[in-house]
Amino acid sequence: MNIILVFAVFIILLAGIFVWQKIQQKKEAERFEFIHKFTQLELNPRQQLHLLLQQILTPEYRIHCQVSLACLINADDKIIKRNALKKLIDFVVTDKNNQILALIELDLRDAAERKNDWVLNCLKGQHSFIRIKPQKQYDAQVIAEHLQTVCGLAVR
Repeated sequence: MNIILVFAVFIILLAGIFVWQKIQQKKEAERFEFIHKFTQLELNPRQQLHLLLQQILTPEYRIHCQVSLACLINADDKIIKRNALKKLIDFVVTDKNNQILALIELDLRDAAERKNDWVLNCLKGQHSFIRIKPQKQYDAQVIAEHLQTVCGLAVR
């Protein structure tokens, strides 16, 4: 009698697991029913600026994205080295020989918040450095003029 009872409980348990699995499969299938595709890619401000830089600059330049500051400077101070490894510069413009011509960073902070800007102190006199506020739409003419006057880059 006990064996029949154990066997019945085992069968009920198996049936319960089977039903639970079917319910979970149905929920999983329903989860993906309401996904719709986008017809156009939504770009973030960094991606938009990258495309704009490709359009503005002549083909003699290369645009590198998300470059570590440690690749751009050589510091003896251990703290600066450690922080430079963590800090990423959004865009580095080089020539075909990888000579650094300009550094471009997207920055939300205003000038008052950047009083003790260690990145600017690291780059002081080393490289042309430009900060651009992230925007939904960039003005290509303004950025081209800025690149031309501040960095001396040839633009289209």
